[in-house]
Amino acid sequence: MKRNPVTQLSVGSRSVLARLLLIVLCAITPVFGVVLWTGFQLQRTAHEQAIDKAVQALMSIEHQQRMVFHSSRQLLLSLSLWPSIDERNHERLNDLLSDQLAVHGTYATIVIADRDGLVFASAHAGTSGFSVADRDYFQRVMETGRFSVGSLVASRTTGSPVVPFALPVLNETGSIDAVVIASYLVDDYHALFSGGVVPPGWTAEIIDRNGVYLFRHPLFAATPLGTTVHPSLLALLRTAPRVRGIWTNPGGNEEYVVSAAMSADPMSDHADLYLLVRTPAETVFLPGWGIVWNLVTLAVLSLVFAGVVTTVLGRRTIIRRLNMLVAASDAIACGDLSVRSGVAHDRGEIGAVAAAFDAMAEALQAREEAHDIAEQTISAALTEKEVLLQEVHHRVKNNFQIVSSLLRMQSEGFDDDAVRAQFRDAENRIRSMALIHESLYQSESTADIDFQKYLATVVQSIHSSNVDSSSGIEIDVNADPLHLSLDRAVPLALIVNELVSNSCKHAFVPGDAPSETPGRIVVRLHQTDRNRFELLVADNGRVNGRASNRVGLGTQLVQALTEQLNGTIEYSFESGTRCRCRFPV
Repeated sequence: MKRNPVTQLSVGSRSVLARLLLIVLCAITPVFGVVLWTGFQLQRTAHEQAIDKAVQALMSIEHQQRMVFHSSRQLLLSLSLWPSIDERNHERLNDLLSDQLAVHGTYATIVIADRDGLVFASAHAGTSGFSVADRDYFQRVMETGRFSVGSLVASRTTGSPVVPFALPVLNETGSIDAVVIASYLVDDYHALFSGGVVPPGWTAEIIDRNGVYLFRHPLFAATPLGTTVHPSLLALLRTAPRVRGIWTNPGGNEEYVVSAAMSADPMSDHADLYLLVRTPAETVFLPGWGIVWNLVTLAVLSLVFAGVVTTVLGRRTIIRRLNMLVAASDAIACGDLSVRSGVAHDRGEIGAVAAAFDAMAEALQAREEAHDIAEQTISAALTEKEVLLQEVHHRVKNNFQIVSSLLRMQSEGFDDDAVRAQFRDAENRIRSMALIHESLYQSESTADIDFQKYLATVVQSIHSSNVDSSSGIEIDVNADPLHLSLDRAVPLALIVNELVSNSCKHAFVPGDAPSETPGRIVVRLHQTDRNRFELLVADNGRVNGRASNRVGLGTQLVQALTEQLNGTIEYSFESGTRCRCRFPV
C-alpha cells in the first residue's frame, strides 16, 4: 500500500523537533520531579497547619465552654444550699436571686421551681408562678438527679434566647425537693468568640443535643439561631466524641469539620453540646495547592524556555528545509503537480529526500497528464452515448407515431364501429408507449422516466382521444414523485391506458339519463409505504355489465401487466368503478 507523501514528510519534520524536545525533557525531568516533591511536601504542611489552627480554635472554645459549665454549676450549687429554699420564703428568695443576677450578668434570669415544675421564686419580681415542667432540662434533672443543660429556648421572664442550666435541691432524705435554674444568655457567646479565636474563613458553632444552633460565628441570615442543622451533619457529630473529616453539605459542597462533644455532667457520657469549627474544603486544601501550582508553574516555565530555545535552533538548522518539503507536499496535495521542493539535492540526508521528492513529483505530473487525456476521452464517449440514446428514443417515438398513424388510416377503411374501436385501442396503446420514449429523449437522464410528469400527459391524451369536449367529463390527476426504468414504466403506462380508456368509453355513454353530479375520472398514484406505490383509477359513471364475469382483452392485458410488475389489482363497483393496482418499486 502506497503512503501519502504529505503525511510522511509532515510527520518526519515534527518527529525531528519532537526528538530534540524529548532530549531536553529527559534532561530536566529529575529537576522537575524534585520541584514536585517539594511542592507536595509544602502542600501537606500548609494543610496540617490549617487543621492545627482549627483544632486550637476548637480547644479554646471548648475550654471557654467548660468554664461556662463550671461557673453555672458552682452558682447553682451555692444557691441550692440556701435554707430559705426549704422554708419556701418567697420574698427572701426573690431578693437573694435578684442580688445574684446583678452580680452574674451573663444570665438572663435565675428561678427556683418545686418538684412539680412550678416556679415559686424568681430574680425578676412578679414573674413567678409559671411552670417549667415541659422543659427538657427540668425533665432530665428529675430523671437523673444531676446537673443538666437544656436546649435553646426563649426565657419566659425576659423573652431573650437562653441556654438553661439546672441543678436539683435535695432534702434530708436525698430526694429532689426543688430545682434551681439559671438561664445563660446566648448573646454572651460573643465574648467567647471574640479576639480572633476563629481562623479567617472558618465558622465556629455551638449546637445542642437535638441539633439546634445555640450560637454561630459569624452568624448567617440563612441559618438563624434556633435552626436545626442538617441530619447528616448531626449524624457525623454523633459518630465520635471528636470528628476530623470531610462532610458534604446539602448544596453538594464539601466542608472540612473539626468537632468535639461536651457533657455538662462530668459523670455522664451523654453529649449535651457539640462544638465544631468548619470551613469549605477548598479553604483547607487550596492554599497548599497554590504552593504546588506556583512551583509547578516555575518548573513548566523553565521547561518552556528550554523548549523554545531548542525549537528556535532546531527550526533554523533542520526544520526550515523540512518545512519547504512539507509546503511542496501540500501544494501537490492541492493539485499543483508542477511544484518542486526548492531544496538542494547535494546537502546530506535532507538533500537526498528532496531529490526523491522532486522525482516523485515529476512522475505524478506525467501520470496526471495521462489521466486527464483518458478522462477527456471517456467523457467524450459518454456524451456521444447519451446523444445516441436520445436519438434512438426519438426515432422509436417517431416509429410509434408512424404505426399509430397507419392504424388510424387503416381503421378508416372499415365501416364496422367495433373494428374501428379495436384499431383505436391499439392506437392508444402505441401512443402511450410513444409518450414514454418522448419523455426519455426530452429528459436529462435516459436511465429513468419521471412518471409523475408523464402520467398527467398520457391521461390527458387518452381523455382527448376518447371523450368529446362537450361531454363535460372532468379528469382529476394527482401523483407523487416517481422515477421508473423503461422496463417498468412501459407496463405501468399500458395499465393506465387500459383503465382510463375503459372509464372514458364505458362509464359515460351518450343517451344515459343525466346525473346530478358531473362525470368525473380520478387518477391517483401515491406511495403507500417505503417501497410500494398504489395506482387508483376511479369514475362515478355507470357500472352495467362491467362488473360481470366476462373478461375482455383489456382486462387480461391489465392482469398480465400487473403480474409483470409483481403487483396486485382489485376492482370495486360501488357508485362507479374503482380499480386499485399496488406494485413494488
